[in-house]
Amino acid sequence: MVFTVEYSIRSAQTAVYSLLGIHLKAPSVYKGNHDLRVLLRVFLTLHGKREWEALLEHSASS
Repeated sequence: MVFTVEYSIRSAQTAVYSLLGIHLKAPSVYKGNHDLRVLLRVFLTLHGKREWEALLEHSASS
């Protein structure tokens, strides 16, 4: 859902810039699939754990 909204906003920015003759590029799309923090949250969510629970388990087993 967020991905779709981001592309919609980017498309609108590009159209407005073009209509007004502004020579700017719309900001690049955020690539969360390359962000390790995002990947960790996805992994923990899929395994039914919250970040702090996982951190507590890790520190308790050390």
